[in-house]
Amino acid sequence: MRRLGFTTVLLLAGTLFAVSRVDVEFGSVPEKVSVGDTIAYRIKLTFPDNPIRWAFDSLFAPYTIGLKFLGMSVETEAAQRGDSVVGTTSLSLKFTPTRSGHLVVKDGYLRLFHILQVDTAAGDSIIAADTVVIKYPGFEVYARSHFGFPDTGVFALWLGSFVVILIVFGGIAKIVSAEKRKPLKVERKVSPEEKALAELEVVSPARQSVRDVAETVSRILREYINARWQVPALSMASEEILKGLEDRGCSPHRLMTLEKILSECDDIRFAGKYVETQEIEKLVEMAKDFVRE
Repeated sequence: MRRLGFTTVLLLAGTLFAVSRVDVEFGSVPEKVSVGDTIAYRIKLTFPDNPIRWAFDSLFAPYTIGLKFLGMSVETEAAQRGDSVVGTTSLSLKFTPTRSGHLVVKDGYLRLFHILQVDTAAGDSIIAADTVVIKYPGFEVYARSHFGFPDTGVFALWLGSFVVILIVFGGIAKIVSAEKRKPLKVERKVSPEEKALAELEVVSPARQSVRDVAETVSRILREYINARWQVPALSMASEEILKGLEDRGCSPHRLMTLEKILSECDDIRFAGKYVETQEIEKLVEMAKDFVRE
């Protein structure tokens, strides 16, 4: 709680009458509040005589920053002290924060009238009175928002960060969801026949030497046989290849075709046999027929 302290009022007398003395005590207000709370700032006036002889008003409404003035309530008590009556009047100035952050109530003034003479014939109208002006000190409070954030700027920062995080995670979730909905790409396995035919299609006697063509055709067929019949043809002689295919039930016609191809390739590769371009082209076609059969 912020203690505003006890003090004695400054008195400003009128020019025609003596000055009476009033003691003033200022209350305290909490240092921290929340938006929407009611803040009561109490001022206690102690009079040297009967309080009913005193009247007061506010010179102007309190000047505030971030606070709304709700009004003022009054409680008066009187007590007999010897032959005289003394009393107190408690004023309660009420405010409410309209925003969070540092809020201020500026210094204010109250004007009191000490009634000296009343004309009862004229309806208790005041004929003469002393005037007393009381200055009450202002105060500062720190208001929090209802969400627990100490300041609207900080709340905006937190809210903006939260929105950004939501957008980022929402974008990630959307991407993941879209990826899950995509059909799986199933790569079709290429058969040994398709692979061998694709490689034979690029063999060109016009761009390669006869020996290179024979080497390439022999390799392609041996790899095909290895994949198709699980015969390790790459490390076997031509006769061993034919025997292995025969054991695996290869048709006699295919065996005869393969024997011609391998024999021709071996003669070109190892014996240096010379063949015309038309013959090497026919050899390539025979290899394709063997694969297709």
